Amino acid sequence: MLWNLLDGRSYTASELAVCADVSPQSASNHLTKLVASEILAVTKQGRHRYYTFQNASVAQAIESIASLIPNHEGYKRVKRPCPKGLTEARTCYDHLAGALGVKLTEALIDNSILKFLNKDYVVTSYGEKWFLSFGIDVRQLRNEKRSLAYQCLDWSERRHHIAGALGAKIFENMLQKGWVKKVKNSRQIILLPEGKKMLKELLNLDV
Repeated sequence: MLWNLLDGRSYTASELAVCADVSPQSASNHLTKLVASEILAVTKQGRHRYYTFQNASVAQAIESIASLIPNHEGYKRVKRPCPKGLTEARTCYDHLAGALGVKLTEALIDNSILKFLNKDYVVTSYGEKWFLSFGIDVRQLRNEKRSLAYQCLDWSERRHHIAGALGAKIFENMLQKGWVKKVKNSRQIILLPEGKKMLKELLNLDV
């Protein structure tokens, strides 16, 4: 159920029961405990109750736990946990993950737009100007009640991608610009030709 919630949407207990292949009663019992533990939040609308993560930090923890899945070749061949498309590009709550998310993050670092600071990313002075030309006001994002940019361990790549307010805004802008599109009823993201072209032009990134 927690894995399914990583697409950033809210679900009813019945929907989550189907995702986990458990009875509605069992799902309801688990969800009650998760809400009490402040892992999930619940919103009542009409006759339905909708569940989602309490905050982005919980989503990050769930994604990171998946990195504990064994990474040896035999495991990949027999029990690979998801379709190839998800490992190439997917959403991790509200930001971009998978090979595309990792490569994009590394390109931002290689181009001196971001730099490391402990477990966070810091936007350089050049980076602030770069993001502004991209349509993102970093100074405004700093006023939001969440971390600006931090490392999120990518479970399929075993490397980090960017999360936080900046990671969410980057993905939002890529959607609006028509660089990527969502796959219906899936966390998978497809990089479109225009996106490939612009990533090459702006970051010298080949994907």
